[in-house]
Amino acid sequence: MGGSLFEAWDQAVAGGFIKNVFAAPDGRRLEAGVRAGANGPEHYVRDVEANKDVHLPPHSKRFDNGAILVYNPFGKFKPQAPPTGFGRQADLPAGPDACPLRCNDPKDALSILRRPVPLSTALPHSSWLAFANLTPWQPRGLCLWIPGRPDQLSRGLVHEPQRLSPEKLEDFLAIVRGGERMMTFFNSLHAGATVDHIHFQTAYNDAKLAIESAPRTAVGRYTMVRDWPSSALVFPREVSPEELWGMIGKLQTAGLGFNLIALSTGIFLFVRDPEQEVVAEFGHPVGAVEFVGWINSSDMDDFRNLTEERVAAGLRKMTFPPGRLAGLLSDK
Repeated sequence: MGGSLFEAWDQAVAGGFIKNVFAAPDGRRLEAGVRAGANGPEHYVRDVEANKDVHLPPHSKRFDNGAILVYNPFGKFKPQAPPTGFGRQADLPAGPDACPLRCNDPKDALSILRRPVPLSTALPHSSWLAFANLTPWQPRGLCLWIPGRPDQLSRGLVHEPQRLSPEKLEDFLAIVRGGERMMTFFNSLHAGATVDHIHFQTAYNDAKLAIESAPRTAVGRYTMVRDWPSSALVFPREVSPEELWGMIGKLQTAGLGFNLIALSTGIFLFVRDPEQEVVAEFGHPVGAVEFVGWINSSDMDDFRNLTEERVAAGLRKMTFPPGRLAGLLSDK
């Protein structure tokens, strides 16, 4: 699946389909997307009227602990409400009429129904469509998986909330095991999700991320990450849906946010502190990829000011500490 997904992505890039036009604060019309470059797919932002590239190109820096901080101005064009201060945020709009994906309005220029669909596939419980992300931070491929069939694109998708079930979790694991060179993740509500419409995401990734080099320790029948800013449980990639659901179901019943991400060496689960959804160290919501060592920033001042210590402090605040996480592992 991974190979065919990213082959289809490259074809969409070559065809000039991974792009959208956004209105800048100063009134300019900016086209932002991914194009074929000399070294492969690359981001660009172009002033439509002036017909020239604008903004600094993406660049990155690596911290001593292996985490990578990526500056990419592309992300700032994603239409979303700014945080309402620090701490827990308001619930996202619910229902199809309020869905930011415009999942039932193919006439809207930014509707997900108008985006390229590199791949559609039947998984154990549903058919799923892989849509191009509106503002992909990974130019080599970043897709949203949403339940649906190609014949629904002309009339609308069934709107379901951003919440896992045993069946959807099994479909998630089928995507994970269907390919290589990719990371697949789920951000729950109040844990980085920006829309309340069920979706997973898959990004191209051909290297180990920093958390994968962190030591691990056994806690009863579970495994936890050690010596990493944010506490996490680690499951083998071949974990059964039933075993993983045992923890996911418990978190959802308790109303706790979480991030689930599958990498090459395991599946990582982060339990979020509901009162630390947005923290001063970042100033905006973060999701699964930040917790494993890929930190995205679309603001140059933010990029300059983020240090390894500041990032570590923020990630530590937002997740359950080891003792509190260990308490969740009890079967009582």
